[in-house]
Amino acid sequence: MGLLVHAWRGAIRHITARPCRNQTCQVDSLTGMAGAELSLGRIDSAEAHIEAARKIAEGSDVSRVGIRMVSARVHHRFGRYRQAQEEAGPALQEALKGSPLDLPRLHGLIGAIHLGMGDGEQCLRSCDLALELAYRSGQRLEHARTLITLGHARRAAGDEQAAQAAWRQAHGVFGILGTPEQEDTAALVR
Repeated sequence: MGLLVHAWRGAIRHITARPCRNQTCQVDSLTGMAGAELSLGRIDSAEAHIEAARKIAEGSDVSRVGIRMVSARVHHRFGRYRQAQEEAGPALQEALKGSPLDLPRLHGLIGAIHLGMGDGEQCLRSCDLALELAYRSGQRLEHARTLITLGHARRAAGDEQAAQAAWRQAHGVFGILGTPEQEDTAALVR
């Protein structure tokens, strides 16, 4: 076992010692960091990572879906729904051309944006599509996250029973997956 751990550590040092010249890898790393920073509430740092990713992707064929998606999440978090929509729309168009696994998350995000803008009907349509795509692709976490947005839309429409059903279902999935979101849904479920 000691040799295996030693070899693993050596491989990690070797990989991390070399600069990454792959632009896709760099962009994916920066958008991943931006998402993590956003989750931690470090908005300035998230936006800095997004801008760094944009600069690397500029003039290349690197997909901008992840960059636009994280940027839309930042705008959404601050109630800048028009800007969020301006990022999410092109991300969706690009994802339709070659990133099908991003579609459930994007439709869920677009649903949340519509909810923030007060368009409950469009939110429900986006959530329904996100739920269907997440189910078909086996993305249980995205399915549960979309259920949270759906619950908020149902509550805003005055249907507390449907909201609670959506949140209970999401809470159960988060519990099975062991994700931190379970704490958030615990506060919603009665």
